[in-house]
Amino acid sequence: MEEKATPQPRTLPGKTGQAPQVKATGGRPTVTGTGWDAVIAMPSGTVPADVRSAPMVAQLTQPVAGGRAVTTSLVTVLMLDDGRVFAGMVPLERLQAAAATK
Repeated sequence: MEEKATPQPRTLPGKTGQAPQVKATGGRPTVTGTGWDAVIAMPSGTVPADVRSAPMVAQLTQPVAGGRAVTTSLVTVLMLDDGRVFAGMVPLERLQAAAATK
């Protein structure tokens, strides 16, 4: 009979193992549109500032007016400097338009 390894949870050096405290200041996420055209808008404070300014985030995203964005063949995410986040299976321009109306 083959024994399977059991994963053991570990924390990274210097980390407490607890998730960062996130305090959303603008309420709950909202969804506009339906189906493939849906855009989710998350309030400021959804992503902590230290995560948004992390070097890895800078490497994975591109600078855009008012924040940073990541675009893949499936999804686009726009993180604004004011802490709001917009995501959807739409082009970046659509997320920027949604951000301008909020």
